[in-house]
Amino acid sequence: MHEESRGVERRAVEKSSRLDEPASGRFLCGVLPLLAAETVRRFEFDLSAYPRWLVVLVGTLVLAFVLYIVMKLLKWTMWILVFGVLAGGIAWAGWLLLKPLL
Repeated sequence: MHEESRGVERRAVEKSSRLDEPASGRFLCGVLPLLAAETVRRFEFDLSAYPRWLVVLVGTLVLAFVLYIVMKLLKWTMWILVFGVLAGGIAWAGWLLLKPLL
């Protein structure tokens, strides 16, 4: 009889722990790792077949081109900023000039 009461208590504890557990927790623990395992991709470039000087030269040229593009974008951004400040300053000065007349 004592063993039967332990079994009932154990089943009651198991049920309560399952009810307290959120449904999303079961989804995250069960399905999400399977999805993540299928979507992970690895790309490896084996450049050992090429001479080192060629790899360094191409890498240098690619980085120089990327820096050139970034510099051009920053240049355009600076011009937009300069013209924005000029337009804002002229508009503000005009407002202060015309404010007493209105």
